[in-house]
Amino acid sequence: MGRIICRELKEKDIKFVVIEKRPDTFGSGEETLVLKGHATKDENLKEVGIEKAKGLISVLPTDAENLFVVLSARELNPNLFIVARAGEEGSEQKLLRAGADRVIGRAQDSAYSVKACCCRLYRIRYKKRQHRPSDGGNNSPEQL
Repeated sequence: MGRIICRELKEKDIKFVVIEKRPDTFGSGEETLVLKGHATKDENLKEVGIEKAKGLISVLPTDAENLFVVLSARELNPNLFIVARAGEEGSEQKLLRAGADRVIGRAQDSAYSVKACCCRLYRIRYKKRQHRPSDGGNNSPEQL
């Protein structure tokens, strides 16, 4: 699922960083910025700039890991737009209570659904930035 999300974000020219335990899963020919580590660790989230990020997508294998990432990320950046994947029934509400803005559950389990949430956020933020009079004429897209 993560590779599909990366491909879709690249196609939309949305800047992103991947935190991956096994960065060798990304081929050397791919132009993806990958930090070796685990997203459940605050120091890894900080290293990739979570405090300044606009969004986070968490699609780790277990709901417990995704919940941990959501809790940590929300604490480090209260304005972050967070999308998380839930695999088990009942986990969706827990992820929302933990701070996720959108949860993609089993019925919607698709990388395209996760990507659509972030691309929707990107378009909204980009339009707001274009209309902001105090942006000094810089209408470049904001980093996600």
